[in-house]
Amino acid sequence: MGTRKYEVLLKVIEKGSLAAAANELGYTTSGVSQMMSALEEECGINLLQRSNRGVQLTQQGQVIFPYILRMMDTKDELEKKFEEVKGYNVGKLKIVGFSSTACSLILPIVLQFRLKHPKIDVEILENNSAKTIDNWIQTEKADIAIITRSPLFECEWIRLENHPYVAVFSKDNPLAECDQITAEQLRHEKVMMYNSSYGYDYAAGKYFKKEKISTISNLTSKF
Repeated sequence: MGTRKYEVLLKVIEKGSLAAAANELGYTTSGVSQMMSALEEECGINLLQRSNRGVQLTQQGQVIFPYILRMMDTKDELEKKFEEVKGYNVGKLKIVGFSSTACSLILPIVLQFRLKHPKIDVEILENNSAKTIDNWIQTEKADIAIITRSPLFECEWIRLENHPYVAVFSKDNPLAECDQITAEQLRHEKVMMYNSSYGYDYAAGKYFKKEKISTISNLTSKF
């Protein structure tokens, strides 16, 4: 049994007018009148009557009305349950990222997500190995990874933000006073590429190669 006619009936009773209900619902007055006539025919009783106070429930309609309200409440609960079963409002989401991004990037995103989906439990995982993070995604130990783009991952990528790279110079280097450093300026410097124990930054390395910036190959840093 469809419930649209009952939804229109509730609006008619709320407004006390077929025309007012039609205006709010986007129907014509004749369309609402036909829907109410069809509903009364289905029920086999007269539900509405006109008076000097507008459109009201008949005596029979007043008897039936509490059951209609109960049915519509059940419909709303059923629709909410459908959404929950589909996973839109309940469940658990596991997000993984580097330790450096867990607080600075991931946490603010999670806070915004929680405002829209308060019933979803969110777990933040930290790991500094791109290979390990890739494995967690592939084995579904984590659902989403928020990290720097890497060729190790064969998943779908969604760009969130662009972050600037930072160059560190000694205090006596003239470039230390600059707010921004160009690729041309770096070509004349001895550049040491930061390299963690899990490998160097792929995106930065790709940029250096594209701009023909040489790095000191036998000098790296590790933590």
